[in-house]
Amino acid sequence: MPISAAVQNRNLSNIAVEDVITGDFFACRTEDDVRQALDIMLHNKVRRLPVLDEDELLIGMLSLNDIARKVEDGKNGKRTEVAYRDVIKTYKSICEPRGKTSQALTASA
Repeated sequence: MPISAAVQNRNLSNIAVEDVITGDFFACRTEDDVRQALDIMLHNKVRRLPVLDEDELLIGMLSLNDIARKVEDGKNGKRTEVAYRDVIKTYKSICEPRGKTSQALTASA
């Protein structure tokens, strides 16, 4: 049972999504590059981003795992704009307790 249901001592079928969401919404667009999406994840401590098209319609989800699987840091002599260290830096930031975000970003700079 999810934590929010247990804390509220309610059955999941009686809890609306609006009662458990944080209120903050972060997304990327199809025309954004992967580095922009990674920066949004890093600074907002999220592992997944909705992907919106030019009409702001949801067309998919981008996860940190998706990015990690596509990074080719020197593989076949080819470099990508995003390196493994960028993915790890983002992951470490996401895993830090909320109050330590600025410390983690400063220390890794």
